[in-house]
Amino acid sequence: MVTGVSAGPATISYTVAASGGCAEAKATKDVTINAAPSAAFSYSAASFCKTGTNPSPTVTGTAGGTFSAPSALSINPTTGVINLASSTVGGPYTVTYAVAASGGCAATSATASVTITAAPSAAFSYAGSPYCTSASDSQAAALAAGATTGTFSSTDGLILDASTGAITASASTPGTYTVTNTIAASGGCAAVTATTSVTINAAPSAVFSYAGSPYCKTGTNPTPTVTGTTGGTFSAPSALSINASTGVIDLANSAAGGPTPSRTPSPLAVAARPPRPRLVLPLLRRLKLPSHTQARLIARPPLPLQRQWAQAPLRARSRLLPQA
Repeated sequence: MVTGVSAGPATISYTVAASGGCAEAKATKDVTINAAPSAAFSYSAASFCKTGTNPSPTVTGTAGGTFSAPSALSINPTTGVINLASSTVGGPYTVTYAVAASGGCAATSATASVTITAAPSAAFSYAGSPYCTSASDSQAAALAAGATTGTFSSTDGLILDASTGAITASASTPGTYTVTNTIAASGGCAAVTATTSVTINAAPSAVFSYAGSPYCKTGTNPTPTVTGTTGGTFSAPSALSINASTGVIDLANSAAGGPTPSRTPSPLAVAARPPRPRLVLPLLRRLKLPSHTQARLIARPPLPLQRQWAQAPLRARSRLLPQA
């Protein structure tokens, strides 16, 4: 081993001092000193995404060496470029760079570790969309095959679990929202996002009412006021003639009395004709009311008397009148 001499050409002298009456002897020799080879190299990262750009090594040692790696890692032996798409996800794999012996120097090598990671998938969906605000359970996000959860987000109004993507429809504002699942960059792979649309609908309401009940059979057909969701269907017992689409009651074709239509509770009765004046007069005279009061009551009998009269059988109506 030669030490203390810089690499390159050099002249070596050998001198024997004069002695015993002899002059000194001297000889020279020209030699070349070669630097020891280096196999130093590196890659820009320890992990690379399978869908990323093929990495090239940086050789800071002696050029012209040979790269090698396990068969699962596809590598160019001359350049050291790794073919990510053709490599198997996994690792770490050991990449070796070897420099052959030359110029009197022994062979040398160096290694680096590389891991290949799979690109993440953020794809997901909501199987039950649209959802109603009356739903009692949270609605889970369904991940696509091979996908992972990241961070879920959406616009204001949608109550969303950022970790799982579960939606609470009952607490959300009705509307259509875009939900995003974001997976942060890792393992040499860039950040990935996926989106899907979800709709929240308001729970329907069947609230309605009729004004002016009870109604006279000879009166104007009443129309309901719908304060809930429109487009529903009205129904009632057969004795009450009702339009299924509009809820208008056909009084002339309805039987006196009649229960409430079935959409929502709403007091309704179709009254029979009020007692005829000739049957009411004996009652009014017995009460000894002023003539103007009697005339008003004949024209519009009291509501309790109308209801009793409408509900009583024909033969029993006479019992509602006082006996002379």
